[in-house]
Amino acid sequence: MVFKCVSERTTNTEPDLLMNAVNVWNTRPHIINRKLAGAKILGKYHYLTPPDFEVTISNLRNLTLANVANESELKRSFAENHDLPLVECLSDRCEQCEKIRLDLKCLILRNQSKNPKTYEIVVTDNTVSRVLFCELSSSSLGVCSAYYISFENDAVRLFIDSECSSEGNQKWLMDVLLPKVIKWADNQEFFRTNANLNASLRLVSIDTYSELYNVLKEKYGRGIVKIWPEVTDPLKFVYEDVAIATYLLILWSAQGKFQKFIDLGCGNGLLVHILNSEGHDGQGIDIRSRKIWNLYPKTTKLKAEAITPSDNTLYPEADWLIGNHSDELTPWIPVMAARSSHKCKFFLLPCCAYEFNGKKYQRKNSAKSLYSDYMDYIKFVCDSCGFVTESDKLRIPSTKRCCFVSQGRSYPDTEHVNKCIQIQSFVDRECGKTRVQSDEELSSPKKSKWSAEFVPRDKEERVKNCTKVDKAVVSNIIAVIVEELLSRQFSRVDKELNLWEPDYGVEISMLAKLIPREDLVKLKSECGGLQTLLRNNQDIFQMENGKVFFRKPQVRKKNENWKRKPCWFFYNHPASCALADEDCSFAH
Repeated sequence: MVFKCVSERTTNTEPDLLMNAVNVWNTRPHIINRKLAGAKILGKYHYLTPPDFEVTISNLRNLTLANVANESELKRSFAENHDLPLVECLSDRCEQCEKIRLDLKCLILRNQSKNPKTYEIVVTDNTVSRVLFCELSSSSLGVCSAYYISFENDAVRLFIDSECSSEGNQKWLMDVLLPKVIKWADNQEFFRTNANLNASLRLVSIDTYSELYNVLKEKYGRGIVKIWPEVTDPLKFVYEDVAIATYLLILWSAQGKFQKFIDLGCGNGLLVHILNSEGHDGQGIDIRSRKIWNLYPKTTKLKAEAITPSDNTLYPEADWLIGNHSDELTPWIPVMAARSSHKCKFFLLPCCAYEFNGKKYQRKNSAKSLYSDYMDYIKFVCDSCGFVTESDKLRIPSTKRCCFVSQGRSYPDTEHVNKCIQIQSFVDRECGKTRVQSDEELSSPKKSKWSAEFVPRDKEERVKNCTKVDKAVVSNIIAVIVEELLSRQFSRVDKELNLWEPDYGVEISMLAKLIPREDLVKLKSECGGLQTLLRNNQDIFQMENGKVFFRKPQVRKKNENWKRKPCWFFYNHPASCALADEDCSFAH
């Protein structure tokens, strides 16, 4: 290995922060390298005597571990082939490893079918602020076979093995990796909010997850995307459910048998479809059916039914209750699981924040975000119901990806009846009142509601996208906006005035003041407000930086919607349309 310095940057960063940043790249490389799903440390070693860096590199050069069959053989081969004074460390906290350590790790690829596993050795020397990365496999991930990052005299330097690295690899390391590491080191907030938090997929094997996800993606995902009949984005919702199914299947594989489950608030039902198809016996329940339900086979068990937490919504036969974005049922999932049976566990992925009474959650800790505070509250509910609960982060296309997984109970089966009584008392306190049963409930305990205030959502989803707003109201609002924009355009007397220059925009806040209040109230009651109306009329308006403009007519490619809609500018704008009839996608 012949190393040369290819990049040097000065920084005011403390050495410890830089080493922490490099360690993030070492343990969580998928954050930067999108080819990777993660990394798994196979062995951690410390040196009996302080190593000479050049000797270490020389010994690593002689390692031939590229064709090993499995990870156990890799560790054995490493122990037999290296000539370094190393001892494997089995402790999480080792003073010697804090100084100088060697990590033997496996890089997990997102698509393992296209690439073999890749192994890497990382030598971290905190005494001189230097980290060496040496790839052992013959298949490169497009990074570099060997390189190291050092910090000395307020300068961060990148050294690359010039004999084995391509120009493209060097460029990636210099232009992507090094700036990212320095940015992390300079940003202490990053370490407060990210570096010290739990990594994703802690409760499952990353390589098993990556392999199974790719299998399920091909088996279910691509086909469902092609036939997706819902208005939602299939690339988000389909692959999100594939990822959640992958996670659950790995968790359940440790149980040694197929699991019985109930998915409460199952939505599009894809998660239920995958779990049923993979052999698990379960059912999905939601307030209303979806179009996609009709496309699943009969083996996929789905039911449209309102769920009101009560003695009627117990599932003693279920091994698991699933709450995947279950909205107002979210705080009830641990309660229902706890009261169903002592064996019943749960998987809970909170999203929208609701309380036990079905109303929006009121933040209790103003120092935290609503989401963080709500997650703390749900953990409190889980603990109060007697569960031993783990939290984890999923790898899904969503900002709200933290989940809770039941790992059993904190009390024995013999105390189950008494615990159920305590749980109901807890729910009563959380609802803010002592529950008073009606005569019907007293005569038929099986119909007893657990919260008198909880009301399930309407079966028919109310559409709030301006389509239900009175057309006269919409026309009045559009007329106000058009009048204001035209007054701006024709206020100048320049004979060569370009009506389509972006100088005549009007702030949305100003438009809101010009529109009659009664029209805004009607608009707000049926949609998100003025911006939703503007988005629904994109053939007329466009929004940019908080301002509204006329949308400049543009030449577009012909498609199935060509000339189907009249050109607003041709019929309404004083300057007509800026395009000729043959160029405009709207009808003149």
